[in-house]
Amino acid sequence: MKVILLFAIVSLPIVLLGCGLANSHYLTYNFEKDKVMVANVGAEMLNWTEMYKNDVYGTVLGTFAQTLTYSGKQGQVIKVFYREESNGYARPSFTQELTYDISDDPVITFRNTKIKVVEATNSLIKFVVLESPAYQYKSGDKIKSGR
Repeated sequence: MKVILLFAIVSLPIVLLGCGLANSHYLTYNFEKDKVMVANVGAEMLNWTEMYKNDVYGTVLGTFAQTLTYSGKQGQVIKVFYREESNGYARPSFTQELTYDISDDPVITFRNTKIKVVEATNSLIKFVVLESPAYQYKSGDKIKSGR
């Protein structure tokens, strides 16, 4: 009995560590470099989603999403809404209304992502993503593995 108990005590941490090592980190995004994209007012312009997944069981352990949504134009100022979600729920303290004056420069930057505005009206925006930290990975790639 003592041998079985000792075996269980020694084995449990090893099994639990092995499960942790089977977790991976994935990144998906909805844009391509140098491709003209279109978003209507209220529609998502850009989306980055990080997913933590257990590779053994295929279960999603958590998600973190960031989105930029086009909010319209007033004169030469465009409005973009930024939002973060964690596990599908909006994080109220992590929303932000952004404004950009594009009269002098059509390139806007948000968190190391550079976007060139090709056309903006009060109903839609045409844009090109010039640079993004996401470009170091292909959408859907595993970016970090516990193995």
